[in-house]
Amino acid sequence: MQKSKIFYLSSEIEPFSKSYDLSLFSRRFTTNLHQAYNLDLRLSQPKYGFISERKYILREVIRLKDMPIDFQEKTILTNMKSAFIPDSKVQVYFLECDDYFKDISYLIYKSKNGRSYSNNQEKFAYFSKSVLSSLNSLFWSPEYIICNDWQTSYVPAILKHFYKNDPFFENIKTIFFVHSLNEESLLDPKLLDEFNLKGKFSSALEMAFSNSDAIILFQSNNNLFEQLKKKKKLYKIFKSKPSTVIDVSLEIDFDWSDCFAKIESVIEKT
Repeated sequence: MQKSKIFYLSSEIEPFSKSYDLSLFSRRFTTNLHQAYNLDLRLSQPKYGFISERKYILREVIRLKDMPIDFQEKTILTNMKSAFIPDSKVQVYFLECDDYFKDISYLIYKSKNGRSYSNNQEKFAYFSKSVLSSLNSLFWSPEYIICNDWQTSYVPAILKHFYKNDPFFENIKTIFFVHSLNEESLLDPKLLDEFNLKGKFSSALEMAFSNSDAIILFQSNNNLFEQLKKKKKLYKIFKSKPSTVIDVSLEIDFDWSDCFAKIESVIEKT
C-alpha cells in the first residue's frame, strides 16, 4: 500500500457519528494506516445534522460546493466540507445534503423511537453516487476505494455498471470491508434502474460482494465468518474473490501490522 491513493467510505466515523462498531473501527483503522504507510488517504461520510461544524472545525471546500447531482429524476445541489479526525492528519470529507441527512437522528438508521427509516437504501445510494461524482471535482482518482458494510454497497456496482465507459474511473479498484451481515435486504427497483442494475441482485450485500474486486471480513469475538458460511450465496461469492478473514480488536493498544499485511496480500491478487 506504499504511496497508494485510498478513498475510505463509511456511514459513520468516530467521534463525528457512532451507532455501532463500524464507527470506532473507521477511526482506529484509518489513523493507524495513515501512520504506518506513506499514502494519500482520504475519508468520507455523510454530514448528519447532529454533527457540530464548530466543534469539529468543518470548512467549506470551494471545488466541492453546490455540486449538481442527478438522482431520482431531479438535480440536487450537494456540498462537501472538510475536517480532520481529532489528533490526527487524516482528512474527512462530509457530504452535506439537507434532503437526506439533516434531520437524521444520532441512531443514523433509525428514528429516536427505534423505527428504521424507510429511505435508508435511497439516502445511502445517493451518498454513494455523490462521493463518486465528487472525485471529478477534486481532480483526484484513487487507486482503491474501501467500502464498509451495506451502506456503501452501491459503490462497487456503480463503478462497474454506471461508470464502466468513463476513463476517469476505469482503474479504480474497490475493496469491500464486512463488519456485520445486517443489511437493508430489499433493493428498491427505482434505485436499481438509476444505476442500470435492474434485475441483477436480490440484496445489498449480494450486490456489493458481486461487484467488489476484493472482500475482507473483520470479526471480533462475534463468529461473523461462521454466520457468513450459513448464507450460501454470499459465501460462494466471497470464496470466488480475493478475500480473507481478519480478527481485530478495537482496543487502543491493538497492533494493526498483521491486519495491514493481510490486506496487502489480498490487494496484490486483484
